[in-house]
Amino acid sequence: MAEPPTQCPICDSPHISRAPLTGDRETIGCGQCSHYEISRNALRKLETADQPKKKKLFQWIFDHHQAIGESPVINTQNLDVIFSRPPKSFSETVENFLIELDKKTGEFGEWFPRSEQRLVQASGTFDREAYQYLIKYLQDASLISIHPDHTGSRIALSPLGLEKVEKIKAINPESLQAFVAMWFSNELDSAWKEGFKKGIAAAGYRAVRIDQKEHANKICDEIIAEIRRSRFVVADFTGQRGGVYYEGGFASGLGLSVINTCRKDHMVNLHFDIRQYNCIDWEKEAELCHRLQARIEAVIGEGPLK
Repeated sequence: MAEPPTQCPICDSPHISRAPLTGDRETIGCGQCSHYEISRNALRKLETADQPKKKKLFQWIFDHHQAIGESPVINTQNLDVIFSRPPKSFSETVENFLIELDKKTGEFGEWFPRSEQRLVQASGTFDREAYQYLIKYLQDASLISIHPDHTGSRIALSPLGLEKVEKIKAINPESLQAFVAMWFSNELDSAWKEGFKKGIAAAGYRAVRIDQKEHANKICDEIIAEIRRSRFVVADFTGQRGGVYYEGGFASGLGLSVINTCRKDHMVNLHFDIRQYNCIDWEKEAELCHRLQARIEAVIGEGPLK
């Protein structure tokens, strides 16, 4: 049996709180990683994980809190998936950090502790030197300002940083594209062709699915880029794929409209944070097509391709 941790098993911070075990899970609150639940078997697996893998888990916890808004559960199954994910690009890390700093900005020129928990999490690393490198880069690029006192412990968005955040968050009202986040399974091939693609086209937009786009870049970079190019996002939770939750949350954070769908026999597994929204629960492809078209035209409006 794994011993209860005295420090965070992800970032090694000694500043943790622990709740009593519930079944097979340990609940941990970390000053850097935030709150999460982890199984005994996952704890054992983390004991032999290297730093790059732990940093991926650190990033995943931040993404999960951003998209879902509650503590994630880490087990051996999702740990293997997280470890196999490509690391985020530096440009995406920069954008995440600036957006998180912008969320905290009530007025122009407001200063924040550079070691504030959510800012560290948005940097995607718990390594002090890597974090300081990011801060130095942002300062050299004139995207942030550092408080001119002897400690330099507070930062703020610069005017150039504010402009960049506005561009990152900008919605393209002229876009003809709808990004579809879904389970890439043969089981849903017909739903894609006869439901999502046809329904979106009938509403006057062009459907994009990332696995059917030719590119030579990292898949995660292409997903982010295509979401930003889109007028809205359709997130289908059939199969409960973690990527769909992340992509839907990312789009929502940008201010894009997200239309949620799920096949009726998978609705029972839908996360309760998504279940509170109006989700199209479909059974047949034709039904999905008609209901999706109607929802798009009601929420977004008819597209120019209709």
